[in-house]
Amino acid sequence: MGIDVGALDEVILIQSPMSISAALQRIGRAGHRVGEVSKGLFFPTHGRDLLEAAAIGRCVLDREIESGHTIQSPLDVLAQVIAAMTGVEIWDIDALYHFLQTSYPYHELSRVEYDLVLKMLSGHYAGSRNRALQPLVSIDRIDNTIRAKEKTLRLVYQSGGTIPDRGYFILRRRDTGTKVGELDEEFVWEHKPGDVFTFGAQNWKIHQITHNDVIAALSDGTTEGAPFWIAEEINRDFHLAEKISLFLETADSNLQDSGFEKTLIHDYCMEETAARSLILFLRKQKKASGTGLPHRHNLLVEYTQFPGGDKNCSQVILHTLWGGKVNYPFALALSALWENTNRSELKILPHNDAIAIIPPYDFPVKEFLLSLRAEDIESLLRQKLERSGFFGARFRENAARALLLPRDSFDRRTPLWLNRMRSKKTSGHNYSI
Repeated sequence: MGIDVGALDEVILIQSPMSISAALQRIGRAGHRVGEVSKGLFFPTHGRDLLEAAAIGRCVLDREIESGHTIQSPLDVLAQVIAAMTGVEIWDIDALYHFLQTSYPYHELSRVEYDLVLKMLSGHYAGSRNRALQPLVSIDRIDNTIRAKEKTLRLVYQSGGTIPDRGYFILRRRDTGTKVGELDEEFVWEHKPGDVFTFGAQNWKIHQITHNDVIAALSDGTTEGAPFWIAEEINRDFHLAEKISLFLETADSNLQDSGFEKTLIHDYCMEETAARSLILFLRKQKKASGTGLPHRHNLLVEYTQFPGGDKNCSQVILHTLWGGKVNYPFALALSALWENTNRSELKILPHNDAIAIIPPYDFPVKEFLLSLRAEDIESLLRQKLERSGFFGARFRENAARALLLPRDSFDRRTPLWLNRMRSKKTSGHNYSI
């Protein structure tokens, strides 16, 4: 819906968008004639989708939207800006700092951060010289000036920009080496040889993970879910997650009320069939769990057999409904807590609506959750984050934006496996597979 398709009478959305802003943007493509109103129609495809459509539809009617946040002092982009500015003229270091502060994203840029970026660009990192970092600028402390190296401006033209290069591993058959498809790098970060996953309607068992490939063979074993692609996935903002949770809290106490269906029709603009389907879906959920619907005051913990039929393999699902922007870091904190107390890894799979825990054995989940204190979450998150594939992927993207991982040429991309190795060497963190 981002293309210019002319005048539209109405936008029809198959399944609910992942955010309120996306819904408003797509509906806003209709009704561009003078005096017309933008119109949109949601077509949910399953019960869970009906719930999201109701929450998003109400937010659209109320003109609510997720709050926007301007990134303050993005240092990776600052490195690129300084390289470009010093590539065309010599700057006084103090004058350059004050000039950068006139730009809103850098109006709160501290002198310490600024000096650290200059040190990095001059080939120094963390107080020492790093051979993996080639100096891009020359600093004259006597004249208090900074100028770019001869090659720097070419690197800006060649490697500049802020769009990250998403990495994909190639899935290959173990017997023939044939390429089967591509896997998102963060999916690969979270797996190891011996794991089984579903790809292309078949189960695959990982035998080896190299710098660029995942070698696997067909398997009949228990799967651990399908691979994912971050480019197609959006971590739900807590604003929308809270709206969904508030709706569930209201629905939990009104499902047996005969007037609740009319409320959905009039207040949420749902058709009669959709309203009845949503009520039926929520009633089935309550019947299946034997308790109330999950919402902000009710954390539903579900014990279930793991997909695949293995009776000895179970999973615990926390129906948090907090959105990916909360669930993912919370899952990292839970994983760190488990490792600290049990000296073993705990498989945790977070998503927008829930966090799935695959325990190595039966464990008291209630006691485990209650042992997590709010004041410990930040330290636990930092402990796990710096060793995660998420950190590795984001560090590589930031290093590329800061021109520390430049391309080889204008028409040829640097192999991703090589950038991964260079990124690991530059960061000094052991986050590789």
